Amino acid sequence: MRISVHRCSDPQEVAASANLTPEGSALDGDLSVWSYVPKHYVSYYAGPHWKDSCLLQVAQQVSRIELQQFDWYSDGYDKGYQGIIGVVEVPNDQRMALILLT
Repeated sequence: MRISVHRCSDPQEVAASANLTPEGSALDGDLSVWSYVPKHYVSYYAGPHWKDSCLLQVAQQVSRIELQQFDWYSDGYDKGYQGIIGVVEVPNDQRMALILLT
């Protein structure tokens, strides 16, 4: 997985990126950019131990991506029709709102 940030003045150039590979994760480029863009994303993860939607958090302080499984998002959901489509950060708060399309 890769999350990349591009400046409007030069959209072809990657200003910063967060990369997750089987070997681990790392942030590249201008790390200060992460202060201005969202740090939480929802994605589908297909790793060696589990496959499902998850929360990706760009951890700028430790220069990596952290994954969090949605334990509540079980097989009780019809995942073909009831999908997690986004996350919204609540400013100055540790909580966030997940957007679930049902």
